[in-house]
Amino acid sequence: MLKRRPWEDEPGNWIRGTPDVAIEILSPSNRPGEMRDKISDYFAAGALRVWIVDPKTRTITIRRTDASEIIFQEGDRLEDPEVLPGFAVEVAELF
Repeated sequence: MLKRRPWEDEPGNWIRGTPDVAIEILSPSNRPGEMRDKISDYFAAGALRVWIVDPKTRTITIRRTDASEIIFQEGDRLEDPEVLPGFAVEVAELF
């Protein structure tokens, strides 16, 4: 089980530090090496997940700190209950 970060006691309920989930939306100018570096930076800063949104393939890849990943495509329901309990959306709705 992932350790949740406390935020309830922060002024305005703001989260201090790195978010649990970082989301990158790919553009044609992104290079693979650049994306690997960004993902490494997010995890080094404390992110628990990195979601890579690829508009060209209409997929969302969830990368985890243990280097595992899962790819969601149209027809799938995007969810990551360990870090976003209760959140779910059809991938097709995002494109």
